[in-house]
Amino acid sequence: MELKMDDEIVVDDKKPEPNIDSLVEERVKAALAEIKGKLDAAYEKRDLAAKELEAYKQKEREAEIALLKEQGNLKEAHAKEMEALQARNAALEAQNLELTRDGAIKQALSALDTRNARAYEMAQKEIAKETIRDESGNWVHRSGKSISEFVAEFAAAPEKPSLFKP
Repeated sequence: MELKMDDEIVVDDKKPEPNIDSLVEERVKAALAEIKGKLDAAYEKRDLAAKELEAYKQKEREAEIALLKEQGNLKEAHAKEMEALQARNAALEAQNLELTRDGAIKQALSALDTRNARAYEMAQKEIAKETIRDESGNWVHRSGKSISEFVAEFAAAPEKPSLFKP
């Protein structure tokens, strides 16, 4: 805007009005960038500390087993080894189950168009919460429907329009 001598306001139509939403979004992103960097660094430190702790515990277990073997307590040493192997097997089995469930959900969701990657992740998490394994080991919805049937119903639900493209 320009002011003239006689206090008349003239609007210059050549300058576009700034988009307030985009300006606010830019400022929020700038303000959150520093916080996000600090949060990422904190998570990285936490994960590193957890890995170091697990490595320390593993060395401690191995040293205990070696000591038991040296003392001639083979039965106790083998029992400790068996416990460690069973714990590792349980962890791997849980991971395998999670991956098979996520694979089935991913396959069912691939037929649909989500709005973006975040919407895809949200849909996958919500669907995963509702799935169980049946007697034959297949992943199904709690109601007994197949995952593909449930995903189709989930996408058609009126409260989920923000996740999927029309």
